[in-house]
Amino acid sequence: MSQTAFFEEELTKIISEVERVEYGNKIARSILPFDAKASRGSQALKQYVLDRVGYMRLKEKVSDKVELVDISKSAVYLPLFISESGFQYDIDEIAAAQEANTSLDSEKVSSVLETYEELINKTAFVGQADIGLTGLANNANVDINTDLGATFATATSEQRVAFFTGLCNDIYTGSKNTVRPNTLVIPSDEYVAMGAKTYANSGVVTEKSELDMLQLRLNGMYQNVTIVSSLELEGQGAAGVQRAVAYDNNPRVLYFEETLPIEYQPIQRDNNIFKVPTFAKVGGVFIRRPYGIQYGDYTKA
Repeated sequence: MSQTAFFEEELTKIISEVERVEYGNKIARSILPFDAKASRGSQALKQYVLDRVGYMRLKEKVSDKVELVDISKSAVYLPLFISESGFQYDIDEIAAAQEANTSLDSEKVSSVLETYEELINKTAFVGQADIGLTGLANNANVDINTDLGATFATATSEQRVAFFTGLCNDIYTGSKNTVRPNTLVIPSDEYVAMGAKTYANSGVVTEKSELDMLQLRLNGMYQNVTIVSSLELEGQGAAGVQRAVAYDNNPRVLYFEETLPIEYQPIQRDNNIFKVPTFAKVGGVFIRRPYGIQYGDYTKA
């Protein structure tokens, strides 16, 4: 078998193997809806930031005046950005595997997929500043709550639990009880601290951690709220303070536009090197209904 044919056969097996790997600590795919609304060749996607206008009311009888419920729409163009990378094997690696009747090492391909998932995870939370792309945690249309009442380090257990609970409450009340939050993302440092600290409050004796108490309270109010931590949120608040994000994980509220997940281009042979370029196209997080999201900013110490 020629080296080119051998490499093509090995590549098919390697890609099949590495695409089944779950890369740790890349949480964006588990807490955000992903979609591909744009076509492969699109350069931008036109979408709308939406809000409801008007309410229904009961009447005594039918009239000729019909009150309308409408939608307020602001057009937004979501640019689609390209990600390019790749990997290569030299002729010695291929020849050694071929002669020994063994498979090529899959680590190179795995590394490309892992760096892509790292890109997606970071883009999902904070976008990419140099190209003007924002993410889940830094959208100018989302309201910010700053009423922790103290720094995180000096706040009481109840202040901390009440603050993060309040972010979810802000969504529910701000949407006039039409949006139920189901996801809360806390910066990693505070998530760990609340998990390690026993909840204490005047007149309340408990063995629960502050994180347990927060989960219990949110589940009692909104049912099945997912609380996760993210390193990406460290220092993302105004002027570099910490930022937590509560939201409804629902494509009616937001979604991540992944027009073209990573794709392997045809093999390119350059003398004794076999190269495989990769290509992807994404648009980042699009927030359709900002009132379904709430930020919480606070100082650590």
